[in-house]
Amino acid sequence: MCAVENGMDVVRLARGRFAIEGIIGLAPRDKTDAISGLTDVGPYCRETGLRHITVETYNLSKESDKRALLDAEIDVLLVVGWQRLIPEWLIEHCAVAAIGVHGSAGGITGGRGRSPQNWALMLGCPSFEVSTFFVDPGVDSGDVLDSRQFDLAPDDDIRMSHLKVSAATVDMIEAGLASGAISERRGTPQPTEGIRYMPQRRPEDGAIDWRLSARDLVNFVRALTRPYPGAACGSLRVWRARALLGDFPGSHGTVLAHLAGGELVVRAGEAAVLLDDWEAPKVPAIGSALPCADAAEQMRGIIARHTEKHPELPISEDVLRYAHRLGADRL
Repeated sequence: MCAVENGMDVVRLARGRFAIEGIIGLAPRDKTDAISGLTDVGPYCRETGLRHITVETYNLSKESDKRALLDAEIDVLLVVGWQRLIPEWLIEHCAVAAIGVHGSAGGITGGRGRSPQNWALMLGCPSFEVSTFFVDPGVDSGDVLDSRQFDLAPDDDIRMSHLKVSAATVDMIEAGLASGAISERRGTPQPTEGIRYMPQRRPEDGAIDWRLSARDLVNFVRALTRPYPGAACGSLRVWRARALLGDFPGSHGTVLAHLAGGELVVRAGEAAVLLDDWEAPKVPAIGSALPCADAAEQMRGIIARHTEKHPELPISEDVLRYAHRLGADRL
């Protein structure tokens, strides 16, 4: 079951390692920031001869979607790149199990919920732990099948994080099939206390605050780069940034230089950043001041939205520490 590009990485990496009968995917539609990395699985299914089941609704609320899935004989449903809860009727329809994938810098219990890989990069976490689990009606709460941990290098972006998770997922599924753990539904129950959740991020939360330190700004950009909408600054969209050494004059957000390769040098918190992959209708003039968002205000909004919608789901300690460092807990 797959709606976005990183889920298809699992499918492609699994070829020759275990059999996949078919793919459930969303019907083709215009790509928008509402579903980052949206993909049409149809061409791949036609290319490889896999069965293709199309559904219209992401939350499977349409009666025709329910009928299409209940008409299919499903032994094991592997949910990868499907960022919505799976309804109980579909879980119960699987002859063996529905298996999900989730993780965070704090493991499956330390960062349930939304955007954990983006948060891990944004917060500069050095590692990530991903788990496969037997899906239940809760939020990433089913018995754990297997877990893997990997390092996050300083230059890893969200695409590389996705690939590392995909590779680990294939390893865990292959091992679970070989050992019989999947067919016998052998999993480890998760603890019921100390659970933390990652708050949802929206495209508008990607506005750049040039007052961030160069390192924080680089982390911000690498967490939001393709296939996400990118870090934005007015009409300027930044896909990759790197910190520069040296004492650079100018106020935060000032364009300091245009380099021969098309890169921009912009003044950030305590230094400058090199923007070496960016898009804009026109090149910002040297000496111009780019729009500057308020990172603390962004975090206040993110936390407030989560708290209002999910007051019973405590936010990750890592996210709260980051918010405190930005001053988001001070009015």
